[in-house]
Amino acid sequence: FTNHFLCAAEEQSWTRAKYATRSKEICRPKHVHIASGSSPGTSMMISFSTSFSCGHPLDSMVLYGEDPYLNRRKIAAGSSVETRQYNVTQTDQQKYISDYFHHVELQGLLPSTIYYYKCSSVVKTYEEYPFDSSRLRFRQLQTQFHHVSSRVFHFTTPPLPAKKEMPFTPVNLALVGDLGQSEHSAHTIRHMKRFLPTAVLHAGDLSYADCVHSRWDSWFDLIEPLSSGVPWHVCPGNHELEIEPNSGSVYTSYRSRFKMPTKSPEIIEKLDERNPARHKLNKTCTPSALLTVYDYGNSFHSTTFGQVRVLFLNSYTSSQPGSRQYRWVHSELRNIDRAKEPWLVVIMHCPFYNTFASHRHEKQEIQMRESLEPLFVRYSVNIVVAGHTHAYSRSKPVAYDTVALDSRAPTYIVVGDGGNREGHDRYYNSVEAEDWVQIRDCTTFGFGLLNVRNQSHAKWQWIKNIDEGRVDVHDEGYILNQIYL
Repeated sequence: FTNHFLCAAEEQSWTRAKYATRSKEICRPKHVHIASGSSPGTSMMISFSTSFSCGHPLDSMVLYGEDPYLNRRKIAAGSSVETRQYNVTQTDQQKYISDYFHHVELQGLLPSTIYYYKCSSVVKTYEEYPFDSSRLRFRQLQTQFHHVSSRVFHFTTPPLPAKKEMPFTPVNLALVGDLGQSEHSAHTIRHMKRFLPTAVLHAGDLSYADCVHSRWDSWFDLIEPLSSGVPWHVCPGNHELEIEPNSGSVYTSYRSRFKMPTKSPEIIEKLDERNPARHKLNKTCTPSALLTVYDYGNSFHSTTFGQVRVLFLNSYTSSQPGSRQYRWVHSELRNIDRAKEPWLVVIMHCPFYNTFASHRHEKQEIQMRESLEPLFVRYSVNIVVAGHTHAYSRSKPVAYDTVALDSRAPTYIVVGDGGNREGHDRYYNSVEAEDWVQIRDCTTFGFGLLNVRNQSHAKWQWIKNIDEGRVDVHDEGYILNQIYL
């Protein structure tokens, strides 16, 4: 009996180790993505998720440092951590229970410095270890506390804004819209990674989950090879609306999974039952023409990459004079020090200048253009980037539909050709391009690169997806900063 019991004990130990290992793998942090924190250049927001099946995390942290092996590491935890989770009814009336989303801010970093990090969480699980023997049978239920970590990732902090005694530091920004998660999307992501961008600026329509919330999980799997090492900044498009059929809640997944740099907590309202969009959910939960109430938080925000100030706007909340978004945009533009941040870029979803046949004259775009184009012209915004139309275009410097011959006006770029499953816009608005069009294309997928080289000149390229191993620079040119003209 003694020898048999020893063998049984060894079998039990092996079985327990097998189950514990399986549990740790399920609970391991995943879907890692980063964004600039509250202090550009010296802070970074690390976001990741852990499985709902592992229970509510008891602790979340990020271990980080300049040492690749993290032997000399710091720990971000406590007050720098925010955890979110949500449950929704999808349009097919199926229930979806999300994972836990962790947002941990690293502070006090050095600019233009490589940092290594790994995400960690302590979770409590109840493990059942079966054991079966011809002489001894029992099942044991134990509470386990698992400290689980991701693999080690790394990022480079952006440079600080310009100072007179410091040389200009170039930045290389990747711009994409309407990405989705098709084979073309995967090509776009891999090609962006090859160019080692300072950050990815995403002009809305991210995962194309369209109220099937598990698609968000697969989208983060797709982008993690890039988003874990490069700040990935977003603004909402219509495919982030995701109207919940029972409650009228909007943007639920978008609000939970991202943590953009913002100084004000979000203000959001559910869609009233009288809103026509609530009664068309059998057709779509992401209507392309709609106005909601969603301000601050991830709705609109700003950050800086070196000498480039970037504003991210929401096309689907009010921007009329007196609205929260209008007041915020006006304040941001009025208070930017162009000596330190000479370049000013705006990212939003719906284009003001659209040479394609789709998404023309939608109510939210009309209101936004009437309200904000005068501010863009008045405060010398350099570049306005949008998506929504699944194609590419670049304008000449233009204001109020008139080409600025002296180049003292914004350049409008559409990059809605990231690769989503809906395909390209097939038609132009007219056979002959409008006077303000520099180039337009609705035949292929790709993304943009903005290489800001000094205070007065930035090189723009549109990179066309060809195949896995090739990229094609289909459009390129220099954009002049009008404040130096």
